[in-house]
Amino acid sequence: MAVKSKHSRAPEQNFKINVVQKDGDILVDQKPVLSSDSRILLVASGCDVKVFSTGGEVIQELVGHKEKTLCFALKVSPGEMRCSKVNSFFVQANLHISIKKGAKKIELKIPEDIKNSRLISSHVGPISKSLYITVKAGSAKTGNLVMFSPKKDNKYVAKIISKGVELGTNKVTVSFNEKFVAMLQLGFLTIKALVGNVKVRHKYENNLLCVVSHPCEEVIATGDSLGQIILWYNALQETPTKKVLHWHTLPIADLAFSASGGELYSGGGECVLVKWQLTEDRRYFLPRLGSRINLITTDTTNQYLVLSMADNALHLVSAKEFKLEGVIQGLAVTSGNKEPFAAGLVYDSNTQAVITNGKIGHLQFYDVHTSKQLYNLDITLTNYITPERHEELINTDVEKVAVTANGKWMATVEYRNDFKTSLELRLKFWNFVTKDQSWNLNTCIELPHDKYVNGLSFQKPRKNTDEPLCVTCSEDGKFKLWAPVDNSDINGSRVCWNCVGVGFYQQHPASAATFVPDGSMVAVAFGSHLTFWLPHSCEFKGDLSQPFLKETIRQIIFGGGSFSNSMVVTRSKSWVCVWDLFTCSLQWRVSLQSTFLASDPLSPYMAVFTKNSEVYIFEGSKSQALCSQKLGSGGPAICAAFVPHKKPPAVSAHWNASSALVFIDNRKKLLTVQAEVSHSAVEREIEGYVHDLLQETSSITVPTPFSALLADTRHSHSSKSNVAQQKGSAGYGLSVEDSHIMVKKALDEARVYRLESIASLTTEFCKSIIPLATTSLEKNQQEEVKASYKNISSSITTIQSIKDDEQRQKKLKKKQLKKRLEKVSNNDFTELMKVMNISTK
Repeated sequence: MAVKSKHSRAPEQNFKINVVQKDGDILVDQKPVLSSDSRILLVASGCDVKVFSTGGEVIQELVGHKEKTLCFALKVSPGEMRCSKVNSFFVQANLHISIKKGAKKIELKIPEDIKNSRLISSHVGPISKSLYITVKAGSAKTGNLVMFSPKKDNKYVAKIISKGVELGTNKVTVSFNEKFVAMLQLGFLTIKALVGNVKVRHKYENNLLCVVSHPCEEVIATGDSLGQIILWYNALQETPTKKVLHWHTLPIADLAFSASGGELYSGGGECVLVKWQLTEDRRYFLPRLGSRINLITTDTTNQYLVLSMADNALHLVSAKEFKLEGVIQGLAVTSGNKEPFAAGLVYDSNTQAVITNGKIGHLQFYDVHTSKQLYNLDITLTNYITPERHEELINTDVEKVAVTANGKWMATVEYRNDFKTSLELRLKFWNFVTKDQSWNLNTCIELPHDKYVNGLSFQKPRKNTDEPLCVTCSEDGKFKLWAPVDNSDINGSRVCWNCVGVGFYQQHPASAATFVPDGSMVAVAFGSHLTFWLPHSCEFKGDLSQPFLKETIRQIIFGGGSFSNSMVVTRSKSWVCVWDLFTCSLQWRVSLQSTFLASDPLSPYMAVFTKNSEVYIFEGSKSQALCSQKLGSGGPAICAAFVPHKKPPAVSAHWNASSALVFIDNRKKLLTVQAEVSHSAVEREIEGYVHDLLQETSSITVPTPFSALLADTRHSHSSKSNVAQQKGSAGYGLSVEDSHIMVKKALDEARVYRLESIASLTTEFCKSIIPLATTSLEKNQQEEVKASYKNISSSITTIQSIKDDEQRQKKLKKKQLKKRLEKVSNNDFTELMKVMNISTK
């Protein structure tokens, strides 16, 4: 698709496309940090650091970092709720490390031999406040453990402790007295003394996955791939004492000791948090957490635990009562090999949010304007089935979702097929209850098709009182139409959804289906054929195809605006085609290896995403793109949608003036494509507006009748060129207020990033608004003009009075004529008939 180039000062030329993340990034990659009073929670989220209260409220966000950031709070005094008062380490993935101590900020010097490495994880020593980081070079599978120890004058000295360390957040731990550091190396637990050259390696038959040290004793706990927990006593000796704790059936994901060391917490793929009471040899369980536990964090006061879950949520657990207290939820993502966000992005008019897949079997309603998840809706109404050790079990999940334009009905398709048991396929219709602001299940249809459902769409009713139709299409080669029917009984009036029509075409699988914007027909793709049917009778009306287009159509899109009723866009693996519905012919086609196509319902603009991680913005009636942009290193887009703005954006191009383009990439991140003012375009815009400002102050037409009359009269009475050139200036009717508005417009619309000094503009600006001195001759001429204006005003008044008299005479004549007509209509003509000797009998 060719990118359209413009050389004039067109609005689109002043903008460039920028991709901005809208989901706040992943919250669970690194362990969060709890303050000493357990009131503040610091979370590393991508390049930012978010500060939460333990009640779940966002207190502060530290933004502006260019690399992935880790934050470690060292000390927070009670009552200090601002992150700016926190003594902390800020560690970025590009090894930019800074230490903040009160108002001081110290930048650490990185040794030359690890300067080009990437940070994997970091730990802080409990006594000396030394920093331990794991770094890797290039594509290495193991890394180096480096210690930064503090010296005098706030200087830190770097030292490589060990090489060949496994990569991960919980692969290294430091003892409570900083006597030794324990690390996981391939097949070994390595203990390295920080004082002296003592180093012990313990071989273990199973794969060790995590390690943690006791807060009060020289004890180390490790978790392995069989779900066993091993407590290592006297680990610096050649033959340490070991104790095994075993409950988990799946590998241990993480371990954490309580502040006193009397409890040990463990978690993994069973979605169960286990508390081991070490002094009493008892265990307690917190089950059904809904997702795999990745990381466990404890505080220093033994009040809270923070669980980092696989679905990008932080669970706050009360340590004393051992129950869930709250959830801090980011954009929910699914783990495993399942295709993420299979249901795509669908706009919901009730919440002005997008609907997409959340946890397994759920839909999440996510507000892209505030970057917050509003709520989760359980669709499958089943418990999550945890995987087995050597086998991944398949859960029933939501594959398709559609919502009516008014937000009254929602349809979902859930699917499960493990190729061992029977197929699970359900079509559900949900009704939105305005009173409760909730979705209620109305109809559940088992096996609406024999195979996987490829398309689901609602009809847009022609009237608000009409109930919509719904269409589904499947790999079984059929499309079906569904409609709500009366199902009233003695318990009251109600409706349910039934199948009212079935269609098929040449035994091809039905790959996509949607309704035309006015709802008069339904368009269904069968292979490379685009067919049209009447929805109420399933009567075939025709198909659109070309011999050279053999690929299966994946999407059918009717654009917004005037384009919607005349053309339709189809997307296959390698082609984007536009068909003219009036002539039933191919309008244009472009060869693109595309992944998704989205259209703005409020404008004629569309966006197509390619496998090369590019996006093209275009109008359906033109084959040339308005603009394009590389999406970066996130991979191609999985799904996308145009979301209407809640309020007009401060900066927008034509294509995103009504809606924002949002999409999800391969990294499972929600991003938006925005239009930003180009810096070079801003400079040209400023120069243009300043030039226009100077021109307008010398040629603008004055707004008031008197000033117009005064300027015209002076121009007619004076033949001097300098007076003629001053027509319309401030001295002849242009007010200071109008000049102020004009200047404000120039500054606002230009989106100024860089502007010349005000002093350079003062001279011409003052000339434009300050009246020039007038001579006695000019004053006499002004008096003459005033007298002329009075004469003209009196003449206008006389003419207006004459016109008013004429109007009154016309109205009087109309009344008299009306009375005469009424007499004629009421007369029976008896007298006239007598004169003419005509009998009325």
